[in-house]
Amino acid sequence: MALQTEDLIARLAADARPVDTHRILRTTLIASILGLAAAIMLVVETIGMRRDWATAWGDPRVMAKILFVLAATAASALAFLRLARPGRTLKPLIGLLALPFAGIAALASVELGMAGPQDMPALVFGSSWTFCLAFLPLYAIVPFVALVMVLRASAPTDLTGAGFAAGLFAGSLASIAYAVHCTEDAMAFVAAWYAGAILIVGLAGALLAPRLVRW
Repeated sequence: MALQTEDLIARLAADARPVDTHRILRTTLIASILGLAAAIMLVVETIGMRRDWATAWGDPRVMAKILFVLAATAASALAFLRLARPGRTLKPLIGLLALPFAGIAALASVELGMAGPQDMPALVFGSSWTFCLAFLPLYAIVPFVALVMVLRASAPTDLTGAGFAAGLFAGSLASIAYAVHCTEDAMAFVAAWYAGAILIVGLAGALLAPRLVRW
């Protein structure tokens, strides 16, 4: 019996292969690229691109908006990669996730502080705040589904936290796609409705992931 056990252990050891520690990184990269590409295609096909990109790059507000959506994407991607692994929790990552939102909120505060009372409603609401709040989460659906598939193939233990990170990541990818269309460049608008829509997708992810990723 002992000989059989030792033989079994030897055979298992002979068949052992190195663990692919980069699998989650690779699948996340593929899912995010495909999700972003799909979201951009949907934006272009449904509501179209803004037509002033040739001159918009010279506007510091446009650059700040792009920097915010990229920073939110980077922070949520890092959080997602950590939470997709077992034994990781959301709490240590709150500061990282909050950083881009705190930055855009600070810029919005400066902008509103320099504006007159009569200009504040236009800076906050623009002419399309309801459009942004409704459509941005819709464009996040495809990236979110792709990221859920990554989680289902991983072994997250904090399903709510992983879902929140997946939602923020998907919402941030969708905000990049939506920025291809949107001509609202006020920092107050971005802080209220871009950030608000991303957080809505994050909360939806936190609610849905425990049901979709249960293993």
